[in-house]
Amino acid sequence: MPRPRDEAARQETIQQIKAIARQQMADNGTAGISLRAIARQMGVTAPAIYNYFSRLDNLITALIVDAFNGLGDAVQDAVQSQTNLALQFKTGANAYRQWALDHAADFQLIYGNPIPGYEAPSEVTVPLAIRPLVTFYTTLFTAWQVGEVTIPQPYKHIPPTVKQFMKDFIERDVPQIAEAPTELFYLLHVAWSRFHGMVMLELFHHSPASLGDPTAFYKHEVDVFLREIGFAIA
Repeated sequence: MPRPRDEAARQETIQQIKAIARQQMADNGTAGISLRAIARQMGVTAPAIYNYFSRLDNLITALIVDAFNGLGDAVQDAVQSQTNLALQFKTGANAYRQWALDHAADFQLIYGNPIPGYEAPSEVTVPLAIRPLVTFYTTLFTAWQVGEVTIPQPYKHIPPTVKQFMKDFIERDVPQIAEAPTELFYLLHVAWSRFHGMVMLELFHHSPASLGDPTAFYKHEVDVFLREIGFAIA
């Protein structure tokens, strides 16, 4: 059994490896991670790195897990900081964008172009990936139950293939929300698509060039959506 001091040193080295990998992603894109380059920067041999991550895929997975956990925590903490349901959703949406801006390389790792040759282990990443959605959905479902939110008419009639897929997905991966209407889950995806799309445009410097103030744009659109579904937003 490792001694506490040895384990602490090991964890410190792992964090150092991850930090260098994140800098590589920031400099060269998500496909720019190299265990050998990390070893050179740390002044150790490549085999020494393999004691911590035996394969590049293992390091990438660890970075993805950290990223999803970081984003999930940011949204959850923001939502839990409010008691008003509308403010929960609004604060969570703003936290989603802010985390992406503050951790651009990590956000692009989990939502950007796939890394050639890498396939994420779905049993590890899917539960983490849906955490923000489940957090948002919990607020949305509660608001729907108490009458603060209604499903707009256009979203009560969704493509049958989409509806069936969502039902299967919920039953398989998020059974804790299975009692809610599928149309409400669809509505959440509409919101997420809008918010996520604005964030991606901003990260890749498209919206600032055409809007000038992406912060005001994002926050306004969040409020517009919340009003559309019945939330009282000042």
